[in-house]
Amino acid sequence: MKIGLIQEKQNELYQFQKEEIRYSMEEAKRYQKEMLIQNRNQIQEAIKAGCDLIVTSEAINFPGQPKKVEGDYTKLISELESDVFKEYAELARQGNCYLAVGVYRKEGLRLYNSVLFYNRKGELCGTYDKVHLAGEEKEYLTKGNQYCVIETDFGKIGFAICWDMQFAETCQTLADMGADLILAPTWGWEWIYGACRAYENGVYVASAMAVPFSMPIEGLRSPSEVITPEGICLAKGGREEAQVVTAKLPDIRECAFYREFRKSGRRQFLSPKLSE
Repeated sequence: MKIGLIQEKQNELYQFQKEEIRYSMEEAKRYQKEMLIQNRNQIQEAIKAGCDLIVTSEAINFPGQPKKVEGDYTKLISELESDVFKEYAELARQGNCYLAVGVYRKEGLRLYNSVLFYNRKGELCGTYDKVHLAGEEKEYLTKGNQYCVIETDFGKIGFAICWDMQFAETCQTLADMGADLILAPTWGWEWIYGACRAYENGVYVASAMAVPFSMPIEGLRSPSEVITPEGICLAKGGREEAQVVTAKLPDIRECAFYREFRKSGRRQFLSPKLSE
């Protein structure tokens, strides 16, 4: 199985350290369009490379922090029935691949930070909403309350988004639910917990990391990565360029041995259903 990680280049609205930046709705729409085009082109590149599974970074349809947009930023967010999401379904169908897309989505008056998972037929077969909201996300997003594992023709896939990976119980629960591979769209991937979560649960972990606009990735942060159940990095992106990071994986279902060994001595199990 071949996996492709979409490592996009962020735009100016993602400069978290510059609190003074503000943009009009027209400018935000322009940035949003550029992001969508960039990701579509990279997904098509991954399809041409023969990837069976493609993963984008986090919230690829929203151009930065809501507080930097002057106007009703919720108008930039679509519902599941919108054309922007139908395009991802069509890309998965045309590419005969699984596609995990990190997006903001609207459901009534609520906004979610989600992963939409499309199968080879272009069918939406899973939606995961970020459980652990970070910082200002709590002010405008609705938290998810359930983890998600989906069966594919090459094994079981679990999902986490960015800050979810800070908490050991996220991957522990997904592993307990049978996940062979955990996908993590993110804006802030950190190598230390990537390797730890893979090793301590005996599963594969893959993250698609968005590259900062004005500087290389630095410190604990790391580019997009694919990590084995032994904690070994199979593939890693560059620190400042947009690219498609690919890796060939063996039968991921064979990690069942590692997964069962890691949890064999543990006495407390977490429920996959969380409280509101």
